[in-house]
Amino acid sequence: MLVPVPAAPPALVAPFDRQHVFVALLPALTRRAEDAFRAIRSAHDREDAVAEVVARAWEGFLALPHPHGADPGALADTAVRAVRAQLLAPAL
Repeated sequence: MLVPVPAAPPALVAPFDRQHVFVALLPALTRRAEDAFRAIRSAHDREDAVAEVVARAWEGFLALPHPHGADPGALADTAVRAVRAQLLAPAL
C-alpha cells in the first residue's frame, strides 16, 4: 500500500543563492574570527579556530529562514562564543 508523502515546502532561497550570500559574508566573518583569536600563538591552531568559526557560522546561516540581510557580526559572534567554549572545555 502506498502512503502519500507530503511534499517539502519550497526553499525560500535556492541553495546556490544561499552560497553566494554566504560567500559575500566571508570576509567579515573571517576578520571577526581572526580578531577574536589573535592571542593564539600557534598559527596552525589560530587557523583551525578561524575555520571552525566559519563552519559554525555556515551552520547558523543555513538555519536562517531569510538569509538575505544576514548580520555577519551576529553570526560570527555566536560562532566565536561556541568555539571559545569548545577550546576552554576540559578534555575528558
